[in-house]
Amino acid sequence: MDFSECIDDNRNNFQTFFHKFDANCNVRFLTLDNMTPDLSNCIEALGIALGKNKIIEVLNMRSNRIKIVQYGQFWKLLCKNKSLKKINIQKTECNDNVMAALGEYLEQPDLNLVDLDLSRNSISDVGTKTLCESLARNKSIKILNIE
Repeated sequence: MDFSECIDDNRNNFQTFFHKFDANCNVRFLTLDNMTPDLSNCIEALGIALGKNKIIEVLNMRSNRIKIVQYGQFWKLLCKNKSLKKINIQKTECNDNVMAALGEYLEQPDLNLVDLDLSRNSISDVGTKTLCESLARNKSIKILNIE
């Protein structure tokens, strides 16, 4: 399902909608590029739903401005999901603080994630070190874009 460029004046609509992507959802590919307003107010609802989902394989959230606190919480909620094989978070304002939570997600021993795109974010040497430490414990990642 592709919801790129969606615009919604009522932020609660996205939140209500994302709750539908839980264990009962059969969507395998979800694209949420450049949503308006940004995903900050509903990213936790998405994390809760995808944490319960056992089918989704591809999540594309590129070009979204996501606030740090909510973004970090998203990765903690997503830890229950083991079906994702590809995640694109290019240009989502991922930074060193978010990398700590993403690192916990990546360190899971039963993770099936193969492809991760972190390009065009604000990750410094500190965040890169966190990423490297997490990838040292990760056995699934085969493709990583950090340009």
